[in-house]
Amino acid sequence: MLRSAAALLLATPMLAACTANESCYDWVVYDSVERMHDDAILVVEAARIEPAGATSWSGARANVYDVVAAPVEPDGGVREMALELRVLSTPETCSGETYPDGDPMLGARDVRLYLFEEDDGTLRTLTPFQGVGSF
Repeated sequence: MLRSAAALLLATPMLAACTANESCYDWVVYDSVERMHDDAILVVEAARIEPAGATSWSGARANVYDVVAAPVEPDGGVREMALELRVLSTPETCSGETYPDGDPMLGARDVRLYLFEEDDGTLRTLTPFQGVGSF
């Protein structure tokens, strides 16, 4: 019985560590803009990006932006219509810092956003590292 209790005590910290890392994602690395375009639910050219606060996403603080943008067609053409979107800049969840290399949306100009839609309708950049690109 004592041996079982000791094994349980030793296993408990490991279980806690696994639970704490559940939101640590292994992100896909895109080798081309075409693949990013294929995985995105929406690709837009941003005419204006303004900070709109922050929220929690998978246990990490995430910056949110109001974006005025025009949709990009699969062939690279841009539609005339403008969309007003609220976009979450996907944070890094494994490093201990939300944006260790800086938030790619903060101060961005003339960028193309590759967006993913969460089940709740939230739009976010594809990954913390890819999802904001120049055009």
